[in-house]
Amino acid sequence: MFFEHEVTELSIEQWDQVMDVNVRGTFLTCRALLPAMQAVAPAASSTIASTAGLSGGHTRAAYNASKGAVVLFHPQPCDRLGARGVRVNCVCRA
Repeated sequence: MFFEHEVTELSIEQWDQVMDVNVRGTFLTCRALLPAMQAVAPAASSTIASTAGLSGGHTRAAYNASKGAVVLFHPQPCDRLGARGVRVNCVCRA
């Protein structure tokens, strides 16, 4: 589901599919799990992103953008929940 196309050849449906899985999926998972994790703190959550979300690349525009969004999503729950005993981690792998 990487869709290695030029941006001009990438369909809206392909873009939306990648964003739904990577960005919306991360958001919905965190929204569902983090309140329960606060109740049993200390606890930790880890999300897998990618170095593609940090530096981009020449192909896979939707994938790169979605992983960048996942990386940038994490500071807010990290800041808010860290003081409550919940660690929220984002792991970037190549």
